[in-house]
Amino acid sequence: MIAAGTGHVRPVFAHLFALKRRLSRNIILRHDLDITRRSRARSALALAATLVVVLLSGCQNGNSQRDLVARELRMQEDKIYAMEDYINEYQQLLCKYRSENAALKR
Repeated sequence: MIAAGTGHVRPVFAHLFALKRRLSRNIILRHDLDITRRSRARSALALAATLVVVLLSGCQNGNSQRDLVARELRMQEDKIYAMEDYINEYQQLLCKYRSENAALKR
C-alpha cells in the first residue's frame, strides 16, 4: 500500500496499527452498544415499575373515592330511616289526637 503523498510503501506495522485501531473502535462501539442496551433495559424496567406504582396508587384513590361515596350513601340512608320513624311517630300522634278530637265533639 502506498501512503498518500509520500510515494513510499507503508510498512506492515502501520497497516496492522490501523487495523488494530479499527478493531478496537468496533469493540468500543460494541461495548457502548451493550451499555446502551443495558441502560435501555434499566430505563424500561424503571418505567414499568413507575407505571405499576402509578396505576396502583390510582386504584387506591379510586377505592378511597368509592369509600367516601359509600359513606355518604350510608349517612343519607340513616337520615331516610330517621325521617320514616318521625313520620310513623307523627302519624300515630295524629291518629291519637283525631280520635280524641272526635270524642270531644260528641
